[in-house]
Amino acid sequence: MLFQGIALGVMILWFIRSMRSTRKESSFKIREAELKKKPVSGGPSLADAKIKINRPLQLGGIQINAPAHQILGIQAQASESEIQRAYREKMKQYHPDVVGRPGSREWQDAQKIAEAIIRAKDEMMKQRRT
Repeated sequence: MLFQGIALGVMILWFIRSMRSTRKESSFKIREAELKKKPVSGGPSLADAKIKINRPLQLGGIQINAPAHQILGIQAQASESEIQRAYREKMKQYHPDVVGRPGSREWQDAQKIAEAIIRAKDEMMKQRRT
């Protein structure tokens, strides 16, 4: 019985050692090495991306000091549904999160424009309800 236990232990140790010698390096190390060998490609370089971000954005076509109906681009006698539709379209175009990254000049300009659009919508909706 003791001999069988020893023989079984020796076989297990032999199996473990044979598996160790054929085992490859961890997959993490392989992936890290592959990343070092292959250049990253498929998109614009970082320099190109910076050039695109820093281009001045065209925020023309809207006057924030104009009458409410001109800011929204609708007639003065527009219905509530037309006001809502124009408001949504203008906000899709001039929302600060769409225009630029927070803190940028374009984003700050878009905030002022968005405030004017909201003010114009509120003013026109108030006129319709009274």
